[in-house]
Amino acid sequence: MPDDRHYERAPDAIGLLALAVVAGVVQIATGSYPEAVTGLVHGMWPAAWALSLAIAGGVALLGIAWRAPVTGRLIELAGRAGVTVTAAAYTAALIVVAEPGDALVVAFTAALALASVWRVVQLAWRLRTWLTAVRKATR
Repeated sequence: MPDDRHYERAPDAIGLLALAVVAGVVQIATGSYPEAVTGLVHGMWPAAWALSLAIAGGVALLGIAWRAPVTGRLIELAGRAGVTVTAAAYTAALIVVAEPGDALVVAFTAALALASVWRVVQLAWRLRTWLTAVRKATR
């Protein structure tokens, strides 16, 4: 598999994933969670969402930085799947309580979820293509 990962290290993706990690860590460290989340889920769930956001974002960043293409894509895929689910949950929670002034925040969380879905599909396709090539070469 050619190492074309330098094209996958987009500054906006890295920035958004890094912000997801920071946001999750800040929420956990301060014990302060968005009202949209606490209004929708109770108990330990807001902390679980924040932890999921921080860990999944960190794993996706690790995969992006990984030098071995196949391993990096597998690691990023694992992280992106978690980011997809968590960002979608945050988006749903925000939509439930959103006011017109919240449009920017809802748009960014929805964009993160949709971009992560796109990236999960893209990574799965690239890994499948690689696996097919390996299988053909080893016959």
